[in-house]
Amino acid sequence: MAKKYNLDVISIVMSLIIGVFIGYIISTKVKDDEMLEPVLGEENLEYFYLLQVAKFDNPEGATNYQKVLKTKSLDSVIVYDRVYYYIYGGIGSSEEGLSDLKSKFYLLGYETIIKKEYLIDKANSVIESNELYGFYTECIHNLYKSLNNESFVISDIYFVNPINIELFTQLSILLNIKNTDLKQKAELQAYKIIIESL
Repeated sequence: MAKKYNLDVISIVMSLIIGVFIGYIISTKVKDDEMLEPVLGEENLEYFYLLQVAKFDNPEGATNYQKVLKTKSLDSVIVYDRVYYYIYGGIGSSEEGLSDLKSKFYLLGYETIIKKEYLIDKANSVIESNELYGFYTECIHNLYKSLNNESFVISDIYFVNPINIELFTQLSILLNIKNTDLKQKAELQAYKIIIESL
């Protein structure tokens, strides 16, 4: 009976040791697999930065304010997001890229703020339509590339069937334009069309 008791204890101890060893191997494997999964960090996201000059709840106020800016040779665009009318003086892919423009507005007496926006979220409003979603996500990515002075390609399908002719035209302009002032205006106009279309 003592022999059987010793065998039972030895079997239990061996089972525990083997169980712990197998558990360790499995947990190490799971940790290694988790480490291999790519994690999209904030620095990899395509954030847009906008120089907001003013915000109105009516179109007349925004239009009058924009006229005053024009008399001071300050370019801007009015963007209606279905709630407010925003006046933006510039768009960029980084906050630093707008600092000179912000200083220009400040020297002429205008306090501005720089807004950070993750524009690709706007395309989710048309996610149920593969055609619309594909078009707008491509346009948003292409606008971001333009802001970074990177080359981009417009898919052939949109040359045959542009979903939004205004936006397609702005991106076509951005694809070929060399004048930096006109390029900045076209980028801001493309942003306006995206916001007001989605």
